[in-house]
Amino acid sequence: MRIVLAALVLTGLIVPGAAWADNAEADDLYKAKKYDEALKIYDAAAKTSKDSWYPRFRAARCRLKLGQCDQALQDLNEALKIHDNDREEVDTELALIEGLLCTKGWNQALENAAETEPKIVKLAEEERAPRLLILHKMRGAAHKGQKAYPEAIADFAKALEIAPNDPDAPKHMADSYLQMKDFRKAAEILEKLASGKDFQATMRACEAYLGAAALAGADDKDSLERAARLGEQLAGSPEGAGKGWLYVARANIGLKQFALADSALKKAEQADPKNCEVALYRGRSYNAQKKFKEAISALKKCTTLCPDKQEAWQNLGYSYEVDARNREALAAYEKANALSPNDNTAASIERVKIKLEQSKK
Repeated sequence: MRIVLAALVLTGLIVPGAAWADNAEADDLYKAKKYDEALKIYDAAAKTSKDSWYPRFRAARCRLKLGQCDQALQDLNEALKIHDNDREEVDTELALIEGLLCTKGWNQALENAAETEPKIVKLAEEERAPRLLILHKMRGAAHKGQKAYPEAIADFAKALEIAPNDPDAPKHMADSYLQMKDFRKAAEILEKLASGKDFQATMRACEAYLGAAALAGADDKDSLERAARLGEQLAGSPEGAGKGWLYVARANIGLKQFALADSALKKAEQADPKNCEVALYRGRSYNAQKKFKEAISALKKCTTLCPDKQEAWQNLGYSYEVDARNREALAAYEKANALSPNDNTAASIERVKIKLEQSKK
């Protein structure tokens, strides 16, 4: 998780002091995301002015951007020894936490955050809020790294109390809910982001609502209807037509609105003729309608377009099995199991083998 402390410089919350003039060229390069070039200048300035906090701090920022996490931590520990005021100390400690996140040092990041928070609280009001926002988001990232998702959600909620329109915290909250398989809460967060025309959030909201419905079963019509509505919203954009209509189809299959599903699948196919998921969900729709021969045709097309799609082989095996074509079913299940072994597929293989043995008697 990249927390851009440099934004504090640009907004005037970090005042670099005399070093600013010496490092103006490097600052411009940093703003232009030319981190390698900026780093050379900051490093040179740090060697020339060994007691100057700013170039050493900024060199560390460049190294974090470049993924040079261990060296960044060394720079920051040096910067921490030569800071001139409380604000510089806090900003260095925040960057240290980011460096620890970069190295997946989740526990140490949380320990450092606990030590840094009281120092932030002592800062002037205009300096306090943006730094607390960063701290809560980084603490949330550390908890996510530990898979402590309820704690992460609480951290991101605190961040949103400070900055209700922050674009990152809701996404991380949704991620945490998804990891907990609380698809409905994740979907509701993502739907709010989707209302702001966030393309990725709309897709993820559709997936989350469909996941919620899959967990809840046939009774969760609301989640399916929301997924269909968001899918239509997505389909209204040129880049989202194929995916959008596919979400509409998936939702309507769940709602057993098969005519609507078929119409959506045709539109999805027009938008993206080579998308094998269209054939997959057409096959699943036919299976749900007990039209197994039609399902077999659709699913065979899916396996031709995407031969490594485990779900297609699994569904094809089911279609063959219920159509009493057990040898073909066994071959399809075995292909599915070879692609992604799991207990359900293994059980299907054993079940069909028994049927084949019984047919010999």
